[in-house]
Amino acid sequence: MTFDSTIHPLFKPFGLKLPTQQITALHKTITQWIWFGATGGYIEGDSRAGKTTAVEMLSTSLKDREGNILPSMIITVPERDNKTVRAIHLNNCVVAGIPFTTRVSSDALSAAWCFCIAERCAQEDSNTFVLFVDEMQRLIPKQFNAFAELHDKLRAMGVLLVVIFLGNRYESNELITEVQSNRFSHIRGRFFVHSTKFHGLRNKDELKQCLSLYDTTFFPLDSSISYTEHFLPQQFLNDWRLEAQTELIWNVLDQYKKDMGLESVGMQYVIMIIKLLLCDYLPKVGVERLCHEMVSKCVELSGLQHSRFL
Repeated sequence: MTFDSTIHPLFKPFGLKLPTQQITALHKTITQWIWFGATGGYIEGDSRAGKTTAVEMLSTSLKDREGNILPSMIITVPERDNKTVRAIHLNNCVVAGIPFTTRVSSDALSAAWCFCIAERCAQEDSNTFVLFVDEMQRLIPKQFNAFAELHDKLRAMGVLLVVIFLGNRYESNELITEVQSNRFSHIRGRFFVHSTKFHGLRNKDELKQCLSLYDTTFFPLDSSISYTEHFLPQQFLNDWRLEAQTELIWNVLDQYKKDMGLESVGMQYVIMIIKLLLCDYLPKVGVERLCHEMVSKCVELSGLQHSRFL
């Protein structure tokens, strides 16, 4: 199966990547960790808040103090019945594209991955490598030793490995608590001294900035056609802007947020709501009919009401 690269980002499952205020703040925080010499950190956030997308966006633009792009990799911890250190090394090699035999030892896997990373750093003239570990809540405490081992081996090769974990709020609490105990002090000191929280949209100002991106982000990139204009060309020509609908849309989202006891609205749901409005409702019925009920219907279709059970 082939995919048409001309398909609008709003129609691609993972194609929409907007530089929201939260992503910009996260980029700044991680950069500070790296510049201050941290060996790791932990990003906590609600499920569907947009953590993975945020890391996918910023991982390719992290820089050292001299302005050089830092090499990085994102791995996702798979759910396994057998939670071992070897399973971590095996997964790392799969992501890095390193071939191996089925009976290869844990030592051989970790060595192969470290040599691969050291070679990549040499090619990119960097002495720092950033490893993002997504779905941290699927780990058990002893598996953190795999990352400590990789850190030690790369240090011997002259490479600083910075490991940044991403975990779902609540689901990771028990794991974090256990890591904070004295018997895991060697893990805590390396990877859990620094932490930050990643949120969805919490207030009207954050929504306003997000909606403004639809009015100012172009597709194709070399065109002057914004996302909003693509779906509502005549209305856009008549000065209709999605950002100007912030008050109405936020009033609906805020009510759901309060009723559900949420601290923020996950970006997955916000993106779906705006997609429904721009691609389906408004082009068919007209922007003049945008109302509380229409936005509320889009919220229902987005699945936000079921998010409390995730």
